[in-house]
Amino acid sequence: MALRLSLHLLNGKTSVKPAHTITQLIMFDPPIKTSGTVIDSPKENIYRVELPNGKIIVGHVAKAMVALHQDIIPECKVQLELTPYDFSKGRIVAVTQAN
Repeated sequence: MALRLSLHLLNGKTSVKPAHTITQLIMFDPPIKTSGTVIDSPKENIYRVELPNGKIIVGHVAKAMVALHQDIIPECKVQLELTPYDFSKGRIVAVTQAN
């Protein structure tokens, strides 16, 4: 990504100012939010989650949400965030219903 700069002449002094603000230059795709049902946990931090469309993905809990581990059991409903670039993995952000 190139940052374009423009030169301005003020009172005989040259100043460099950005042509665009940083927020205009960075393209950010927000995560896709969905829900799912936990099927099982093959490893400690990894969960297999079934989405409403029937697809099974790998879900994980972020380090900041480590307290969710004790609430996540098979057959509980969770909220997920998926990146728009990879639909096979997701981050578990909340437990909505525990059985």
